[in-house]
Amino acid sequence: MPLTKEQFLYRLAALTDPPFLCEIMNIETEDIIERFSDLIEDNIEELRDIFDIDIDLEEVYNSKYTEVEDFE
Repeated sequence: MPLTKEQFLYRLAALTDPPFLCEIMNIETEDIIERFSDLIEDNIEELRDIFDIDIDLEEVYNSKYTEVEDFE
């Protein structure tokens, strides 16, 4: 007997990894972030601590580029 929709979703969540699921559903990480921005906002401090990504990459890139120019 086939699983109910709810049972299928629970089984899917338990068995698959997020990157594979994104690939199958043809979505990007940015889509998830956009869709769940309220949850991200609610957990922003924990996410900042876990991922340690609270830097401005453009600022880092520009400072490195400036350093390269200084050497020329």
